[in-house]
Amino acid sequence: MTYLVTLDQEEIERLAVQAGTERMGPYWQFYEEVRLGYRGQAAEEIVPLLRQAAEWCGLDFAEGDLREQAEAVSEERHYLFRVLVA
Repeated sequence: MTYLVTLDQEEIERLAVQAGTERMGPYWQFYEEVRLGYRGQAAEEIVPLLRQAAEWCGLDFAEGDLREQAEAVSEERHYLFRVLVA
């Protein structure tokens, strides 16, 4: 049996934020700890930590995304998380 559910744009945005917050919240906390504790360290040391945290949080970051995050920590610069809703 198939059901068709119609959602308006506001509802879609609310659900996306809710879903993103549930998974990203713990990851953001971990990322902040890594950012403070590993800044200036080599990105190669940071990537495995971020990968493990992403897996634990049920996130599927591309390897390039993890690398960008690690480089931002290493270079002590801001990183803007992007969320794609498909």
